[in-house]
Amino acid sequence: LHYLMHYDTLTGLGSWLLMHEMLSMGLSQAARTGASGALLVLDFVDFHGIIEALGYRHGDQLLVLAAERLKGSARQTDCAVRLGRDEFALVLNNLTGLSEVSRIAEKILDRLQEPYDLGEHHVHAGVRLGISLFPNDGNDPESILTHAETAKCRLRQSGSPGYKFFSQEMNEKAFERFIITVQMKHALRKDEFHLVYQPQIDLRTGTLVGAEALLRWQNDKVNGASPATYIPVAEENGLIYEIGSWTLRRACEQAMSWIRSGFLFFPISVNVSAKQFKERSFVQR
Repeated sequence: LHYLMHYDTLTGLGSWLLMHEMLSMGLSQAARTGASGALLVLDFVDFHGIIEALGYRHGDQLLVLAAERLKGSARQTDCAVRLGRDEFALVLNNLTGLSEVSRIAEKILDRLQEPYDLGEHHVHAGVRLGISLFPNDGNDPESILTHAETAKCRLRQSGSPGYKFFSQEMNEKAFERFIITVQMKHALRKDEFHLVYQPQIDLRTGTLVGAEALLRWQNDKVNGASPATYIPVAEENGLIYEIGSWTLRRACEQAMSWIRSGFLFFPISVNVSAKQFKERSFVQR
């Protein structure tokens, strides 16, 4: 029972519980001796795509190989764990400085991003790695993990592999994204979104040849938020599908309203997120 609680059965790495205990010990040591440590949290850029293409058996094989590489890249005193699915972590204690953390992070990235031989498949997998330092970035295991996840999330937004240290500015940005997400859910229910239409004019004749539907949002708690701010958040949290469907439906309703009012028909263009094209039901909508 102790083993099942403290170790992952697939990879043999430690579990979330073991990581929590190691972080608690590291924080206690830091308080006594002034030592410092770090938590590195990492996952693959497109593990879901690998699963879809090759299946779960090869996905598990990739995780086992990645766990071996992670453990081989760590120092003997480090604690490597699997947090869930394709997410791993490494607890570092007794660090000499940021340069040592960077060196370990670069070593892990180099090793884990080498090609994987999965049966007849030769797979390249990008890795994202977020880093929080203790006691600088937190005085309890939960906040240290949250801050490492926040740093990794910033890499996810950029869509690029690599590593990034947590900063307080990231925390503020994460809170801002949380507020935007909550308010967007309310906006869909309260009909706070609306469309404005930018006319498209034929410069040779001066006639109206079309219009572009532009999404706008009026909300007191995110006053002045531009589409460049809230659309990426909607793509990240999945609300883009509902917002996109609403936009298409409302643009079609407006086109029909203009036709009934006697206006000549003209095309209306609507911006569509790349994520919407991946929906199987998109064309039907």
